[in-house]
Order: sequence, then structure tokens, then C-alpha cells
Amino acid sequence: MERLPLHIDATASANVRGPPGKFQRWVRTAVLGTLPFLCGGDASPPHHRHQDTADNYAVQKEPPPRTDGLPGTFYEERTKDLDLTEEHYIDLLAQSLTTPEKLNQFLNSRMRYAWDSPDPDNPLQEGTEDTHRSYWQTPYETIRRIEKGKMLGDCEDYALLVQEILRRQGKSAHVVLRPEERHAMCVWVEKDDEGKYQGRRADENGVACGAKRETIAGAVQDASLHYPIHPYWIPVGRGIGSFWYVDVVSIHAFDPDLPCISQISGLELATLTALLGGAYGTYRLLRRRREGAQETWKEYVTTFRLH
Repeated sequence: MERLPLHIDATASANVRGPPGKFQRWVRTAVLGTLPFLCGGDASPPHHRHQDTADNYAVQKEPPPRTDGLPGTFYEERTKDLDLTEEHYIDLLAQSLTTPEKLNQFLNSRMRYAWDSPDPDNPLQEGTEDTHRSYWQTPYETIRRIEKGKMLGDCEDYALLVQEILRRQGKSAHVVLRPEERHAMCVWVEKDDEGKYQGRRADENGVACGAKRETIAGAVQDASLHYPIHPYWIPVGRGIGSFWYVDVVSIHAFDPDLPCISQISGLELATLTALLGGAYGTYRLLRRRREGAQETWKEYVTTFRLH
């Protein structure tokens, strides 16, 4: 009986093919290896695929860490602490930017002036003075609107961010408006050991300081680019959540010794005055009616007894 080769099974059918050859294995490996590229597959590690797309894009576009000792942008600091939130980042700015010099350096190196985007769905799209939409960004929106390593915003966005930083430092800061120039700036007053007041201003041009004055009115006027200040009618911007409106405050709202007054809104003061006036008017009306009813009852009883 003739002996069969070792690699041939005697019980196998003649139609069954043997294992693929070396050339077939090469072709199969090449085809399978090019399928992910042809079909648009993702060859990145799984932990990269599930990251937030916006955060991943912002981190890749950020420049190297800063060397000036000041906090970086929100996304730069978030690379150091992945649990960092917008609230904690603004707290970090309030703890770090404790002097006008540091605040001025931060605004000049971390922010860039840009008109509001004409497209609400594309905040990074730059507009012009004629095409931009009038939109007041909240401080949280400003720190998230970043392009080429700098936060974007116009004058009121600068002022609102600085106001939030200063208020967390316990200072009475307000966004003062100049309607005729369509300009907004953050204005606050500091008092030295000699009892003199110095007004400070922050906008897209950085931080500027006025001369030391004897009165708060003079300090605020210096800080407001010599804008004529009415002592009881200073237009400021206030916000309730994401809703912003124009309010008025008095010169005493900038007093560093009275921080509680700066928190009182003109609208709230007018509402409280109207409520108190209405309550007093209602009390007087009811009292007069009660007194009138008593007089009528006395007259009726007296007349009845006389008859």
C-alpha cells in the first residue's frame, strides 16, 4: 500500500482546500490593514475617543505654559487640574491678581479685543463694528471663548470679568456706562492710609489709575476718563443671571467703607420705595375708614338715645 505524505489527510475530501499560502496571507494582511483608513476608522486609543471634543480641541490649540507667574487661561489651568470648574478658575484669578499691576498684565497678555460674533452659534467668528451683535457675555462665557491662547471679548466683557474678580476680593466695583460713546468700563475706588481716594479703571486698554483725591466723586470722575459724573445718577450695568440691564447708582456705591451699599440696585431701591409707600398709603386709608365708621356709630347711638 502506497504511503501518503504527512501533510495530507487520507479521510479529507478532495474538494477541501488546504491552508493559505504565504502570498495569500500577505494579501489578506494588507487588505485588513487598510480597511480602517478606507472606511474612516479611528485608530486612536479608547481613552482619547471619549474625551470632550471641545476641551480636547482647546487643549491642543493652547500654547505652552506661561512663565510670567500669572494664571493661564481656563483651558491652560484645566490641563493641570481636570476637575477645575469656571467657578474655581475665577476664584483662582481673585487670589492671584491682587494688585493693579498684576491685573493689568493679565488683561494685556491673556485677553484680546474682539467684536461680538454676528452668528450666535459660532462665538469664535469675529465681527465688525457694523456687523457684530450687541451681546454682554457673562464672565463664565468670556473665559470659555478662547482663540489662539487668548480670551476674546469687547469692552463690556472686559469690564464684567474684572468686576467679578474684584467683587470676590471684597471690593465695590461697577461697570460704568458711557452711552454717548457706547463704551463700558469697570470702575472702583481704593482708600489709602491717609484717607485719600484713588479711582481705578479697567477696560480693553488695561488698568489705569487716577490721582489721589479728597472726595469719592473726584476719584470716580478721574477713573471715568473725566466723564461728568452726576452724584446720584451714574449709569451702570447690572445682571440677573444671563439678563443684563442698565441701572443707576449714587456716588456712595463706590465707597470702599460701605460695601453693602454697592450691592443695592436702583431698581431694587425703587421697588422697595414703592412697596413702602403703598403700604403706608393703605394703612392711612384703612385708618381713616375705621375712624369714619367709629364716628358714624357714635352719632347713631347718641341720636337713638336722645329720642
